[in-house]
Amino acid sequence: MTPRSITLPYKDDLVSVEFHRLEEPTTRPYAGPYQGRLELGADEIEFITESEGMALSEVLTTLRSLSTNVGTLERSVERLVDGFAYFKWVIPILIATLLALVALVAFK
Repeated sequence: MTPRSITLPYKDDLVSVEFHRLEEPTTRPYAGPYQGRLELGADEIEFITESEGMALSEVLTTLRSLSTNVGTLERSVERLVDGFAYFKWVIPILIATLLALVALVAFK
């Protein structure tokens, strides 16, 4: 996650750890192609060295922007909900007033 390439020498120590939270204990533990492997193969090393990811500063900028956008969306939704709460009281009053006017005109 840097703006420049980093070369990882073959057979250099490297650790990759993934944690996944399970809803319940598994009945079939992992038994795939990476079971028991202690090192990366040449294909994996080539993929890593040729890949270019986002710089950490780009990741942070993107996350800040996302946070700002979520905050803006939250405020918009709150205003929309507040507007509906207002109409929840105004519309029945308008309908009652309109019905009262119709009744007054009809009974004159």
